[in-house]
Amino acid sequence: MKYLIGIFTAFMMMFSTAYADDNPFGILNSSTGPFVGIRGGYSAGNHRPEFGVNAGYDFYYGRLEANYDYLGRRNSNLYTGNIIAQYHFDKITPYALIGFGYVTNPVTYFNQTQNFNTSVVNFGGGIRYNVTENIGLDLRYRYVYGLTDYSNIGRYKNSLITVGLEYKF
Repeated sequence: MKYLIGIFTAFMMMFSTAYADDNPFGILNSSTGPFVGIRGGYSAGNHRPEFGVNAGYDFYYGRLEANYDYLGRRNSNLYTGNIIAQYHFDKITPYALIGFGYVTNPVTYFNQTQNFNTSVVNFGGGIRYNVTENIGLDLRYRYVYGLTDYSNIGRYKNSLITVGLEYKF
């Protein structure tokens, strides 16, 4: 029992000093803190440009973020919250994301517009390149899947490919 307590204490001492700093391995742009960003790209479901903004909080191995996306042609609006798992390699940070949200999707049939709004789940991934300690470029793919199946138009499905610029405070 004494040996187990000694080993446990040694591990705690090692990890407490290694992680005492927000940036334990000296990796650029890996400190925790809030961030904001803008992005643009292509909405495969609408076959039009897509524009968005995001804001959130960056932890060392993860992020929490809120997004708003304007999806071109149909004037669709996508609101999502994402949980992101990430790993830092010097200036490059690959990541995977999953999130939930809501989409407003007006659809016009026979000169009448109906709103087919639904809850959505989105998942995807990307890579972020840190230009400086506070500025990063982001390349991202997300697949958005509606949770409601409408009999006359089906489920909402969309693929988003975006490039963004982020600023970390």
